[in-house]
Amino acid sequence: MIKTNSDYRSDIEGLRAIAILLVVLAHVGNTWFDGGFIGVDVFFVISGYLITGLLLKELERTDTVNFFAFYVARLKRLLPALLFMLLTTSLMALAFLSPHEHNPQAISVGYASIWMSNLSFAFSKLNYFDPAADQNMYLHTWSLGVEEQFYLLWPVLVLTFVGAWRWQGGQINLRRLLFSMGGVIVVCLSASIYLTYVQPMLAFYLMPSRAWQFALGAFALLLSTKTIKFIHAGGWLGFISIVVSSLSIDSNMAYPSFWALFPSIGTALMLVAGASGGNSLLSKVLSIKPMLWLGRISYSWYLWHWPILVLGDKLFYQNSAVEKWGLVAVSLLFAIFSYFLIESPIRKSSYFMRRPAITLVAALIVMASTFGLSIAWQESVKGWINSPTQLIFWKVANDLPVTYSMGCDEWYHSSDLKPCVFGDENAEHTAVLIGDSIGAQWSPAIARRYVGKNWKFIVITKSSCAMIDEPYFYPRIGREYTECSIWRKEAVTWIKENKPDVVFMGSTIAKFKKEQWIDGTKRILDNWASVVKNIYIIRATPPLYKNGPYCLSRLEWQLQGLPLWLQIGSDCNSVFNNPYAELVYEWLTEAAKGFDNVSVINMSPVVCPDNQCSALQNGRAVYRDGMHLSRSYVWSIADKLFEKMQPE
Repeated sequence: MIKTNSDYRSDIEGLRAIAILLVVLAHVGNTWFDGGFIGVDVFFVISGYLITGLLLKELERTDTVNFFAFYVARLKRLLPALLFMLLTTSLMALAFLSPHEHNPQAISVGYASIWMSNLSFAFSKLNYFDPAADQNMYLHTWSLGVEEQFYLLWPVLVLTFVGAWRWQGGQINLRRLLFSMGGVIVVCLSASIYLTYVQPMLAFYLMPSRAWQFALGAFALLLSTKTIKFIHAGGWLGFISIVVSSLSIDSNMAYPSFWALFPSIGTALMLVAGASGGNSLLSKVLSIKPMLWLGRISYSWYLWHWPILVLGDKLFYQNSAVEKWGLVAVSLLFAIFSYFLIESPIRKSSYFMRRPAITLVAALIVMASTFGLSIAWQESVKGWINSPTQLIFWKVANDLPVTYSMGCDEWYHSSDLKPCVFGDENAEHTAVLIGDSIGAQWSPAIARRYVGKNWKFIVITKSSCAMIDEPYFYPRIGREYTECSIWRKEAVTWIKENKPDVVFMGSTIAKFKKEQWIDGTKRILDNWASVVKNIYIIRATPPLYKNGPYCLSRLEWQLQGLPLWLQIGSDCNSVFNNPYAELVYEWLTEAAKGFDNVSVINMSPVVCPDNQCSALQNGRAVYRDGMHLSRSYVWSIADKLFEKMQPE
């Protein structure tokens, strides 16, 4: 007899509850559980455990696996709730978001409906930890794509590894399966670690680099089939490993890499312990009613929590905990509704399993239809954004410095130094603007003063590369930003050798410690102070916390298409209250104190008077996104920038 222990286990339901709670806590933000995204790793290991158990149990009962029934059962379990969420939230997005925000949502809906969103995100280079990812309502469906691709391949692999095919003799060999799963773990984990450092998006999103976690679940199942008595302490060790991982892992680490081992092995330990000691204290805690209830609705809650959080942030964002937790509560209500009206009734119905062929064809038709609707949505967006009432917002969103069209800033794609020169190259005097995109936004204003009249103006920028002589991990690319370090060193040397008259330096408020800000800034200034007449550090201006043009567009879109009682969303203003930004300003000021020719310019009171930021100021669009100022606005406040400078 094959003891798979794949029957219902309340402790696994409780483990699902832990996983979904960790994921939600991570996505809410501003909690201790920033690494709660490891809840997805927990789900992967559980899936490997349970699905392998189902397959082995069917092999024991029938000597074969009905692939047709297996795939239909998976679709019946997962597809209806997914499609209900996709269609409902798509209608919400259509009604309440601006046309400029529709296209990425429409694309993601299409790929999610055919279980391929992980491939879309992997090859579109959208990093899970990138702030831009917060704008996609369907980013979380990447894990569903990984799961479904796993379901597609796993039965074939299990039957091959266990030796159940006729050409293998049809003799079930669990020992061979155990060693085969061990081999999958070693090979796929090694590939995952390697890819994390060379192609981080592929490592994070693709199923082969996650397959070791499903295999680890299968490995745990096979250990559970042994008659060994697993000590209860192993389960607690696994629980502690999961909790500590969620507290200590964050977006500033290369992930999954070897870090994913800790929550994954922790899950495996809990699964084995639960199989060998169902009456342990841990199993009893996991089996209490609230945990069982959360575990049952974990799939529905996973589906709904992220789009509701993203949509709510776009409409009401005030950066408050009350708002975040209110949105979590709303998502839970949607999840309960979806579970009891869609997911549970269809899962329990025997109708679809009695007609597997019809069910499979119907599922494929519905999936294809949803994908077709997403394409139609994308085509409609082209017309909407070019309407007279919306075109103006597109122009504001693209109102950025000319340097970007000149190829001077290659972001992380290159470490080459490519100065943009304006004015007569043989001019007697030189002014230089250096920094990241927050520094680059000031180029239109500085050009007003320094282009012509025997001056040339040079812009040297690299997006997301703060002018602090410190290496740092860049979550958007999933690794250390080495291109920045190389480029910054060359840029510092270039200024030292070319000895310009004036240097302006600007950066965003990157997450560095006090000592890094002060010492890293001083090291740069030490290179320039003796060769540059005046150096100005421009303080990073406050973000709007919402995309300015899209917010204005959103209000206009709702005004045109919705009755007053259906219009949702706050105004396009925000209060700037960021203690860390104030500290960075103090640290920059402290770094500048040791140099007679260095001063810090604070334009925040101009951009956000009395800390009140707005998408519009005196009828002019202030921001071209959520944090960068528009070119036209910067041009309009050039005189205020010059007033804060030292006489030349």
